[in-house]
Formats: sequence, structure tokens, C-alpha cells
Amino acid sequence: MRAREEAVQKQYQQEKSDSKDKSQEALARKEQRIAALDNRGVAGIVKGPVGQLFSPIGLQRDDTKELKLPNDFQQDDGSPGDVMTPKTLFGPEAVITPGEDRAVVLAQWMTSPENPRFTRVIVNRLWKKLFGAPLTEGFDDLRDNSVSTMPLVEERLVKLMIELKYDLRAFLAVLANTQAYQSTVSQEEYELGVAYYFTGPLLRRMTAEQAWDSLVALANREPDTRDIKRHERQTRFICR
Repeated sequence: MRAREEAVQKQYQQEKSDSKDKSQEALARKEQRIAALDNRGVAGIVKGPVGQLFSPIGLQRDDTKELKLPNDFQQDDGSPGDVMTPKTLFGPEAVITPGEDRAVVLAQWMTSPENPRFTRVIVNRLWKKLFGAPLTEGFDDLRDNSVSTMPLVEERLVKLMIELKYDLRAFLAVLANTQAYQSTVSQEEYELGVAYYFTGPLLRRMTAEQAWDSLVALANREPDTRDIKRHERQTRFICR
């Protein structure tokens, strides 16, 4: 930074001696360059510790570059300098045609109805939201050996989600109208790893939003209605 500031100062002196007014325009350019250096310094401080966090995101991606293994690579499944070609994790291959953006192809592959894990995770998340427990534990880390408590129910719900074209509100409406959801709440303690066959939703603590809404409802019988008296008081206060 010091060397760059000295270079800016030197450039300013040169421009000042060459300019007719000797100061104003050269001084303005100098201040702009100094400000740019200051901003660059702050950006460097921020970029240093979080650079590894943002580097995988690819703020500026270049699909023409090749990804190679580092020179110190010492694993058995490759050699230093080997070119890494993109492949799908499982299921059908995502074919990349010339001119297509790899990120778009990856997103389409991940969210495809043919990707069973994508739909299965959504189904389990929404089921847990209503019932208090998912059909398959570890739904955020589904594996080939992940077993559902009720496989036939989960399979039907996966098909339903695809039929509804991932309309989450419509899917929740179906769950809310099931006999299982409208049954008496189960007060037994849910234990991780123990099969629960959903005779009804699990008894759960209220969320922070539900607790707040309950307090508001106690304080005001109709909290969503307009408070005419308060509006009139505020109007009189403003008029005065």
C-alpha cells in the first residue's frame, strides 16, 4: 500500500507540473486514486479470511478452464495434474451439450423429478413440519440404505408431490386433510431411532412466532382489525 501511495503521489506531481492550472484537476485525480487504494485495502482485508468461503461459489466462473489435481496430491485415485471432469453424484448422467452453462445443467439435474432424493427430502421436511417427525430419519442426509417408517406412504407422497408439480401449498393442504393429521395429538415422547407410526401429530412446544401471536391475541381480541379509536387520537394529535 505504501508503494502504491508513493506511485500515486509521484504521478500527481508529474501531472501537476504538466497541467496549466497546476493543481485542481491533478489533485482531484490523485484523491480518486487514493480512495480507490483505500477501498482495495479494505476489500483485501475482508477477502483474506473469507476467500475460501466464497471461492467455491464462483463469483466469476470461467467454463473454459480445466480443473486439475494439485501438485501435492497423494491419494490413490488420481495423480498430480490430472484433469477433473464433472460427473453426477448418482442416478442418470447430466449431459452437457456445447454452449450450455454447467451450473444450469447441475441445477436442472438436482431438481429433476427423476432425482428421487430431491422430492423425498421435500416430502419429509413438510411431513415433519406438520406431524413433528419425518417419515425417514436423517432426511437431510438420505442414503441408499435410508429406510422409511412407512415406505408405502412415503412413496405415495413422493408421487403426489410430482403430480402437483411441487406446489407446496397444495401438498400441505392434502396432508392437513388426512385422517392422521386430524387425529388426536400423541403425547408420547418421540425417540430418535424408534419407529413412530403416526397415529396423530406429536405434541410439540409452540414456536416463537406462535407464542408471540398468542400473547397478541390475549392483549387484543381482534389484532388484525383497524384500531379506529387510536387512529382518531393520532389524527387529533397531528392536527394540534
